[in-house]
Order: sequence, then C-alpha cells, then structure tokens
Amino acid sequence: MTHRRHRRSPVRTRGMPRVRSFLFALLVAGCQDDLQPPPAGPPEVTVVPAIVKDIPIEEDFVGRVVAFRSVEVRTQVEGLLVRRAFMEGTDVKKGALLFEIDPRPLAAALGEAKARLARSEVVLDRARQKVARLKPLAEANAISREDYDEAVAGEKEAAAELQAGQATVEHARLNLDYTRITAPESGRIGRALVPEGRLVGKDGPTHLATIDKIDPIYVTFTVTDKEALLLDKAAVSGKAKLLDDSKIPVRLKLPDDSEYAAMGKLDFASSTINPETGTFAVRAEFPNRKQQLAPGMFVRVHVEVGQWPKAVLVPQRAVLKAPKGHYVYVVGKNNAVERRDVQVGDWFESSWIIEKGVAAGDPVVVDGLQALTPGATVKPVPVDQAPARAAAADMPDKQSGAK
Repeated sequence: MTHRRHRRSPVRTRGMPRVRSFLFALLVAGCQDDLQPPPAGPPEVTVVPAIVKDIPIEEDFVGRVVAFRSVEVRTQVEGLLVRRAFMEGTDVKKGALLFEIDPRPLAAALGEAKARLARSEVVLDRARQKVARLKPLAEANAISREDYDEAVAGEKEAAAELQAGQATVEHARLNLDYTRITAPESGRIGRALVPEGRLVGKDGPTHLATIDKIDPIYVTFTVTDKEALLLDKAAVSGKAKLLDDSKIPVRLKLPDDSEYAAMGKLDFASSTINPETGTFAVRAEFPNRKQQLAPGMFVRVHVEVGQWPKAVLVPQRAVLKAPKGHYVYVVGKNNAVERRDVQVGDWFESSWIIEKGVAAGDPVVVDGLQALTPGATVKPVPVDQAPARAAAADMPDKQSGAK
C-alpha cells in the first residue's frame, strides 16, 4: 500500500509571515501616532488675587493668674493659740472667726485697768470737791492764793489721770478683742501656718494664714518694648487704628486649651520697662464666679488691640524667602511672570499681611513656584478652577484605555 505525503501549499507558507509583519507594523505605527504628545503650550500656574480686608490686630501672650487681693492674717497680741475655727482651703466671709488666743491673761489686764480707772475717778471727785470748798474762801481772801492754786492743779492732775486710765481700759479691751482673730477679707483661705498650742505674737505679729480674694481675679503678662513701639508707630502713621485701653477685649485659654467663658478688661500697665528683659507688665481683670481660675495658673492671653484697615493679604505659601527679604511671583501683562520684592507684616490666619510690593487684585502665583523664572510666559489658572483641571487630567482617556 502506497502512502502519500501531504505537503502544505508553498504559496500559503511563504505569504503568511509577510502579511503578519505588515499588519503588526501598521498597528505599531497607529499606536505611536496616538501616543505622540500634543504641541506644547505655556505651563499652567495657579494664581490667587491679593485681597484687601480690614483685619483685627491680635496678640497672644502667656499669662499667670494672681489673686485680686492677698491678705495675711496676723496676730496683734501675744498669747497661746488655743483654737482654729476654719477648714483649710475653703471660702471664708469677712468677719468670720479664724483663730482664738487664750483670753484669760488679757481679761485680767482689762480688769486691772478698770480698777485703776475707778480709783482715778474717786481722786478726781475729791479734787473737785476741794476746789469747790476753797474757791469762796480764796475770793474772800480767807486763804492764801497759793493754797487755792495748788487745789486747782490737783484737780487738773486727777482729770489727766482719769483720761489716762480710760485710755488704758480701752487698750486692754482692744487687746482682749484681738484674742479673737477674724477674717479681714472675704476669699479663700490657705493652710494654717501655726498649729494650736503654740505661743504667738511674742517677737512681733505672727503670720497665721493667708486669704486670697479670687473673684474678681487678675491675670498678668508681659509685653516687649519692641511690640509696643511697632504698634505706636503704626498708629501714628495711620496704618493701624488702636482701641482705647478700657475698650480692649481680653480673652483666655485655659491649660486644657478650652476657652474661658468670661471676657476680661485691661486694668493696669506698668510705666517702666524691665531693663533685664525689655518688657513691661500688663494686668487684666476677669470675673471668677465659678472659680475656674486659681492663683498660680498659667493661661494663654489673647488681646485684640485694634485694627489694620484695608490690609493687603496674600497666601503664606505664595511668599518666598530670599537672603535679603521676601518676594512673590505675579502674572503681569501678556501673562509674563514678574518677581516682586515685598515687605511683609504679621500673619493673619493662613495669609501674610503685605505692607509693600503687592496691590489689591494682583494675581499672585501659589503653585509651581520653584520652576518659574521672571519673564516667562505662563497660563494662569484661578485657584478655584485648579482642582477641577487636575481631576480632569488624572481621568484616563476612554480610547487610550481601550488600546
């Protein structure tokens, strides 16, 4: 049986590779045409117009809470401390009993003074009677003038002794009253500095306790002389409008970063500057009915001293730092980039206050700053349209995605 070998057609075998190569070349050429970038145009930059706005002049300081008034409770007489009539760390009212000194020695002294006063009264009464008897005799020249003058002098001496006795009695009575030590001021009393049973007042008044009046309460802080001078110059030049001291609002932030509900007012500013620190002391008064503020507490003081009228504001990220100052890039005529040297002031929220170099409405570049050169032509995009353009650029093309 004869077997025949089947051979593929030589036409098909030789033609297929050429067709495939031709089709592949066409496909590659088409994809390369699609991948070719469009003609390059000027680069896009995001711009924000400089705005003009009346803004408050605000300063923050670190303050310390101090008592409105601190009164030291001290002894006024010598004696044995026998009683403490208050609980330490509580509020006391003016006139409330705090301590008691053994009153018995001073009560005895008062009794002795009263006895001497009674004797002086008797002596004065006898002297007056004697003068009354001798007066008509002296007028009748029945006795010598010398005897009568001596009787009158004795009466005056007795009257003086009586007055001295009255003063001694009053002094003894006061000393006895001083054995009951009362609160000279309403407020919060601290710990007792002397325990019961100890002799007090021997070598002078003994400090027994301290009462702090904390409603209202003070907050003290310091201001540098440089800050004060800058504000004064700005006010004189008309750049700033400062409030009257009595109308300056003062706010606090507590140590837990919460806002203190009540607003305070400036109460005092030192007229002298500390030569060691270059600062002067300022004090504000706050109501403290709930006693949230305690002496010794550190707080953040926020003071609004005035207003910058028609301040020019530029976003902080648009301002660049140079060795000799600050500058910004502005899109000028024909979309050409301009470099502007600016004089900056303080920060306000997320913007710089521009004192010189930029006018209201100038389109300031905020993105793509590092690649800019003065004189280059760019395509400015407002900042509110930049996110939409960026999102559109990130979306895949449907046709290229199909490929």
